[in-house]
Parts: sequence; C-alpha cells; structure tokens
Amino acid sequence: MATSTYLRRMHQRRIIETVARCGSVSRSDLARATGMSQPTVSRIVDQLRSEHILAESPDEIQPGDNGSAKTAAILGRPSTRLELDRTRPRFGVVQLGVRHTRMAILPVAVPFEDRWDHEFQTPASVDAWLGQLTKAWKPHRNKRLHTVVSLPGVVDEDTGKVYLSPNVRWLEKTDLRDALSDIFGAELLFKQEIRLLALGHLAAEPESGDFLLVDSGSGVGGAAMIGGDLFSGSVPLAGEIGHDAVPGNERRCGCGAVGCLETLISRPGLIASAAEHAEAKTWPALIEFLTGRPMPRWMKLTLGSAAVDIAGALNVLGLRQVVLTGAFHELPPACIDYLSNCVREHAMWARFGEITLRTAPRRRQAGMVSVALDRMFID
Repeated sequence: MATSTYLRRMHQRRIIETVARCGSVSRSDLARATGMSQPTVSRIVDQLRSEHILAESPDEIQPGDNGSAKTAAILGRPSTRLELDRTRPRFGVVQLGVRHTRMAILPVAVPFEDRWDHEFQTPASVDAWLGQLTKAWKPHRNKRLHTVVSLPGVVDEDTGKVYLSPNVRWLEKTDLRDALSDIFGAELLFKQEIRLLALGHLAAEPESGDFLLVDSGSGVGGAAMIGGDLFSGSVPLAGEIGHDAVPGNERRCGCGAVGCLETLISRPGLIASAAEHAEAKTWPALIEFLTGRPMPRWMKLTLGSAAVDIAGALNVLGLRQVVLTGAFHELPPACIDYLSNCVREHAMWARFGEITLRTAPRRRQAGMVSVALDRMFID
C-alpha cells in the first residue's frame, strides 16, 4: 500500500514535470494538466516554493489565458505563472571526459545549453584527478548539494564501478564511490555519459517520444529511450554500438578488439581516415574538406557501416527515430543525408512507415538535473 509520504512525493514530481514541460504555468493550468484538485495543487506549489524548487515567473498571466487569471482572482492568488527556480544552487554536476573534466553548480531549472563553471584537463592518474576536483569543489563543500557524475565506458550506475574505459584506463582500477564521497558527501549519483545525453534530450524535447540516441566523440555510444524510460539490460552494459564489428576494418580498438565501428566513425577515427587519404589532419580541416564538394569514397563506406549498425539497433529495439549528437552534429548536412538514406535501406520499419534521423546538440546538464530530481522525489 502506498504511504502518504510516497503519494506526496509522486504528486510533487508530477507538478515539477508539468512545469518543466510547459516552461511556465499557472496553478489552475497545473490542476487541469495533472488532474489534481486546485487546493492540492496550491498546497504542493507552496511547499515547493518554500524549498526553492518552484518560483514565480516574471511572465504575468493575461486575461483570457485559458481562464487562469479569472480562477486565480477567485482564489485570491496573484495572477502570476510558476517556473522552476533559476537562482538557488541545488546540484553539483561533474563530467569526467576523456580530455577534460568539467564541473558546474546548477539550480533546478538548467539551461538546455551546457555551461561549465570549472574545467581542467583530465589527468593521467586518479590521484591527480581527485586533487584537482577537490580544489574546484572546495567553495561548495558545505552547501549540501546533490551531485551527479557523468562517466565514460561500461559503468555500473548503482556502484560507480567502471568495468571498461578504453580512453581513461585508470577508471577501471578506482573505487569511485569511496573516493568521491569524501569530496561530495553521500548524496552522490553516477550515470553513464551517453545515457545522460538521452535523458537530456528528452528533458529538452519532452514530446520526442521513443528514440535511439547515438553520440560520436572520442568514442561512439548509444542509448535508447522507450516509453519515457532508458532501456537497460540485465547487466550494466547497453548501447555499446561503437563496439559492433565492421567487416574488413582492421583497426585495433581501445577495448582490445579489432574492427570496432568507433575506430571509423568517432572523431579520432574520421580524422585518421582523412589523414590516410591525405585530405585532412585535424577536425576543423576535415569539416572544411567535406563541405561543398563530392563526398570521398572512404566517407561513404564509413557512413554506410554506421548505418548498418544503427539500423540493426532499430530493428532489435523496435524504434523508428534516431537522434545524432556530438561529432555527427558538426558534420555537413550532405553527410547526414547520406547516413539517413543508408539507415532507411536497412531498417525494416522503412518498408512500412517513416524512419527519422536528425542531429541535435548535446544536453548533458539537462540529463544530470533530471537524474538528480528523480532521486529527490523517488528515493
């Protein structure tokens, strides 16, 4: 049987989700959207405002806005909208990246464009990394913030254990929970980096529906959003599309295998291919080379290989929408069009309905806030 505390927290979560989806909303609109009574909504809103989770929006409700102003006047409430609080620090977020570590202090309402307060190059040892992180966190140590840490590789999100991180090997030998609890305290959450990007995309575009997100950076990874939830298997490993083998590819991957897709379609993989053909040696030079000229054969083969693996994932999961982030978002439109056509050739649903494939910016911080809010109102 659900306890009163559990029901209250679920009601709070529904209110927050509705405000997040609408941007700003009146109490009467909240009542209609959630199906709760006006007094219940007002009581929850007052509590969330006292906790600096909700705040009054500067946008005033105008007469005729779905009757909100009239209802507010009857109840004696100011004709103002509500939004997620943008001022009070609530969360600390840390991205442990292959090249850089980034940190930010965020309110409940995070901008959907990532902005980082601190950044340093990710060191080659755990001790050096912890030292720099401790220094950056020191001004915030006593603020009792919930902290979310984004990790690369194969990650057990419950324990923070990293089973495999080809690009940051010292992570595989580190007890992150003990080490980071000494810095951030007990309110500590771990999340695999690509899964955070999928959560962030859903938070930014809540009407997205089900989709497969594929990200290319130092490596390549995927995450599936199905029915509003991240797809998770029975082991702490999912979405490792970058480690599908490509026939004929003889490049050795950091995971220890030969022929992985990410050795071709990751940012370093694409640069390596361009350098082999004497066409570019840096990422900006490659983008310039690919813009406004016929696509080279090696690029078509690479995009075709990626399309086979993406279509295979769509066929297995029963999805028809693909969101591409990271390096994909920076490629010229002609490359994405070619990739889209190749995916449709291999995706079964393209024979019966529509398959959509588009690029989007990375929204890591939006995903981090979503995770932190879930912990606040579920656990």
